[in-house]
Amino acid sequence: MKQLFFYLAICTMIFCGPVHAAQDACNDVIKLFNDATNSSQLSQKEQVFKKALELDCANAGIKARVHNNLADTCEQLGKQDEAVAQYKKALELDPGLAMACFSLGDIYFKKGNYEYAIENYERGIETQDDEIAKANLKKAREKLPLYKSKNQLVSSLSLTRAVGVSRSSNLYFGFNETKLSPESERQLESLLRALSSSDLRSYQFRLSGHTCSMGSDKENQGLSEKRADTVRDWLAAHGFPAHCLKTAGFGKAQPIASNDNEDGRQLNRRVEIKTTGIDFSAKRAIIAGEGMQLFNKGQELAGQGKAADAVAQYEKALAVFKKTEDVEGVRAATGTLAVVCGDLGDEKKAALYAKQYQEVSK
Repeated sequence: MKQLFFYLAICTMIFCGPVHAAQDACNDVIKLFNDATNSSQLSQKEQVFKKALELDCANAGIKARVHNNLADTCEQLGKQDEAVAQYKKALELDPGLAMACFSLGDIYFKKGNYEYAIENYERGIETQDDEIAKANLKKAREKLPLYKSKNQLVSSLSLTRAVGVSRSSNLYFGFNETKLSPESERQLESLLRALSSSDLRSYQFRLSGHTCSMGSDKENQGLSEKRADTVRDWLAAHGFPAHCLKTAGFGKAQPIASNDNEDGRQLNRRVEIKTTGIDFSAKRAIIAGEGMQLFNKGQELAGQGKAADAVAQYEKALAVFKKTEDVEGVRAATGTLAVVCGDLGDEKKAALYAKQYQEVSK
C-alpha cells in the first residue's frame, strides 16, 4: 500500500516539458491527481483518480502513477482484486515503477501466494533499493525454501556464471508421482518465464528425472523417465521450443541427499533442469556443413548425459567454425564447451572456453 505524490509544477518539469496545447489533457490529469491525493475521503479519491484516467493523456509515466494511487485507494477500501488490476496496469505503462511492485508483493504475501510475492519484490528491488521490501522478500523465501523465482533461475542457468558453478535447478515431485502438483506448476511458470527471457532463450537444456531409493530399479527407471517427459511436455505445451529440451531418466542412481529419511528422499524425487549449451540451429539450414553436423552430434550426446563424448564433437565443430570464420558458430561452440567442460570438472578448459566465448560475444 504505497502512494506516489507529485504536484503540478514539479510534474510539468519532469514529465511534460514546455506546456503547449497538446499537453493540456496531461496537465488536467495532473491537476485531478493532485486533487485526489489531497482529498481525505477514500471514495472521493477513487472517483477523481478514475476521472483522471478518462482523459486523453498520452504520457505513460503520468498515467502509471494515477493507476498506482488508484490501486492504493482501492486497497484501502478493501477492493483487493481491483487494486491488483490497477497495480498491474501501472506496471504495464511503467515497468520500472518499484512502488507498484512492492505493493503487489505485499498483497500476494498477505494472501499466502508467496511465489508471486517473491517475483514482485525482486522486480521492484531491481529498480529501487528498499530495505522493507528486502526484509519482506526474505520472509517470503523462508515460506518456500525450495521455490526458485525467475531471477534465481536465470542466475542458476545462465552461461554468464562463474566457471566451475553448476548451471542447474531442480523441480520436485511427491512419492511415486509423475503428475504435477499446483506448487510444481507454479514453479514451472517461473521456469518458463526464465527460459523465455533474453538471458536464456538461446540455450539448450537437459531435463533429467530422478527418484528416491524406494521401489525396484525397473520401477524407478520408468518413473524417472516419466517425470522428465512430464516437465518437457508442460514446457512445450506452453510455448517453449521442444527441440531445445532433451530428456533422460536416471532412476535412483544419482541421489543428492540421504535416502535414510523423508527430507532427503523428497530432495531426490526431482527433475534436474540443466544448461547443456547454446542452440543456434534455428539460424541455420537443416544441412549447414560439417561444423553444424558435428555441433548437432555434440548436442545429441550432451542430451544423453555423455558429456565427455560431447566435448570431442564440440571441439571438432569449433575447429571447423574457426577455419570458416563462422562467428556465430564459434560463439555457440565456445559457450557450450565452457558449460560441458565445467560439468566434467575440467576448470582449466572451462575457463579457456569461457574467455573465448566472452571475447566473441562482445
